[in-house]
Amino acid sequence: MIEHLLEQSLTEFGHTRVLEPFGMRLSSFVWREAYDTQAAQGHDEENQPVENNKPFEPNAAYAMHTTPSDRARFMINSLQPTTAVSPTR
Repeated sequence: MIEHLLEQSLTEFGHTRVLEPFGMRLSSFVWREAYDTQAAQGHDEENQPVENNKPFEPNAAYAMHTTPSDRARFMINSLQPTTAVSPTR
């Protein structure tokens, strides 16, 4: 819907309207090669490593990769309407 209404890709919209204004420099809506060595890896119930999901196409429902610090920036900015970025700007 974002791409259709704003005639802008989800990746571009996310970077210009959320990640950049909120100072989320380590976050992305697609997998970055650097994440191969930086991202935490989950484990299953038998304590075996689980392959990370590595989307190369953005998906608004699940594709944001972020760090605890960037996630905190997102939450702080989201809870402060005076500093949050409006999608209609």
